[in-house]
Amino acid sequence: MIRLVLVLSSLLFAAACGAQDEPPPPAKDPHAEAFRAAAAEAAALHERGETERAAARLAAWAERAPSDAWRAAAELEGRRYVTARRRSARKRLAIAVIDRVAERYPKTPAGREAALMAKAARLAVGQPMVTLAPAKDSAGKPLDLARLRGRVVLLDFWAVWCAPCRQDVPALVALHRAREADGLTIVSISVDRDPKVWRRFVDEQAMTWRHHAPLVGWRNPLAERFLVDTIPHTILVGRDGRVRAIGLRGETLRAAIDEALAAPAPPPTGG
Repeated sequence: MIRLVLVLSSLLFAAACGAQDEPPPPAKDPHAEAFRAAAAEAAALHERGETERAAARLAAWAERAPSDAWRAAAELEGRRYVTARRRSARKRLAIAVIDRVAERYPKTPAGREAALMAKAARLAVGQPMVTLAPAKDSAGKPLDLARLRGRVVLLDFWAVWCAPCRQDVPALVALHRAREADGLTIVSISVDRDPKVWRRFVDEQAMTWRHHAPLVGWRNPLAERFLVDTIPHTILVGRDGRVRAIGLRGETLRAAIDEALAAPAPPPTGG
């Protein structure tokens, strides 16, 4: 459980890298352990079905948080514990929390991450793709969409335990082999937890493309940024860095990739 909570803290801290406004809390901040304990307690309450108590625990911590950075982190964490009978309603409530954090705390790590989440929550075909930074692939290389400009990028959210995801893998392998040289880049984003299971499946299936696999389940930072709560899920990004399709699979996905690859490469940027 603590490992999962650490992911949020590290993500929020990384979001502030290079910023000139309020810095992230330092790694040895004495309040860090208190926040992690509150978040872990909230997660445990939620797992026992006491979601309202989980939300109240974080809200109470936020009220006495020592700074806006920690207050924003607690409020953003609290989005997990909004309650509603329908999943669509819960998602709307979570987005409302995200919007509030982004508006109230724009100079904090959590506020900046919330702003990205707010954009991702409203992502639509034709819009510029939301950044993946500071995420890295399994080889430790940054997932920088700017460096992939001119290529077609398929983001594939998946897990080994997901049967429909496994069924899609042979088609993705075939796509990768057939179209990589034409400009297709696949990035698989795993919500698995078990490193041995994940590695064995990836190797056995010859999934030789790029992977983002922190192996923390649904707490995968990119799954969280894009509010992915069901898999398989895909986002197709065109050569120009704009979204071309969301949620496609099978033949419709292949057709969309073919169409995207047929589009002309954008002119070089800069000078």
